[in-house]
Amino acid sequence: MPRSRRRGRIVGRGSRPDDSGGVGYEHRRFGYVADGWAAVSEPVLAEYEEVLRRPRFGITDERIAEVMGGIRASSLLVQPTVAVTAARDPDDNIFLECAQTAEARYLITGNTADYPDTWAGTRVLTVRLFFELGVDFRPVKGI
Repeated sequence: MPRSRRRGRIVGRGSRPDDSGGVGYEHRRFGYVADGWAAVSEPVLAEYEEVLRRPRFGITDERIAEVMGGIRASSLLVQPTVAVTAARDPDDNIFLECAQTAEARYLITGNTADYPDTWAGTRVLTVRLFFELGVDFRPVKGI
């Protein structure tokens, strides 16, 4: 029996940087979307940029600007209006707020332990499970 292809908006909350010289951290974290859109909010974008600017990653300002521009250009920007307090780490609530506002089907994270299994109709998944579900995705051009 063939697997069905599932489609829907996603909110990404990523994996750790790649120190192997392979596909870069920013590509793995932000480079794939489902149904054409990743949802972001201004607080989520600020978090992404703050992480990319950490000295231990050694990412140049030019590359950060390029990646952030690509994310902005290829994402659905939402403006959450409801505060959420469901994540174990209060700093992670911005991702649930974004997912709820975007009516996202998935929130992808490397740390599912800090989130409820579902929130406002959004399933919280690891990257591995997201791919195992067969969700339709494609690389974002320009990142």
